[in-house]
Amino acid sequence: MGALTGPYPEGFFEVFFPVPPREEQRAIVTHIAAETAKLDAMRLATERTIALLKERRAALIAAAVTGQIDVGSAGYYTDDAASHAELPRRQ
Repeated sequence: MGALTGPYPEGFFEVFFPVPPREEQRAIVTHIAAETAKLDAMRLATERTIALLKERRAALIAAAVTGQIDVGSAGYYTDDAASHAELPRRQ
């Protein structure tokens, strides 16, 4: 048995990690980059949709406050949005 030259036994830091071949590594990176691009595009589309919905909400609130639409009528708060394509204007 040999003498220790430091606090760790010989070979303690010799750790081997299995690594895929270079071509497989490149394929993995390419796949991850493509999927990340898809996620980025979805995030941008979602942010754009949220901004448009906020704008539409603000316009609807402004129209209700200024009396351009009648929000007191029954039927505006149903699940059938197609039947309310155009809101009537207050006379």
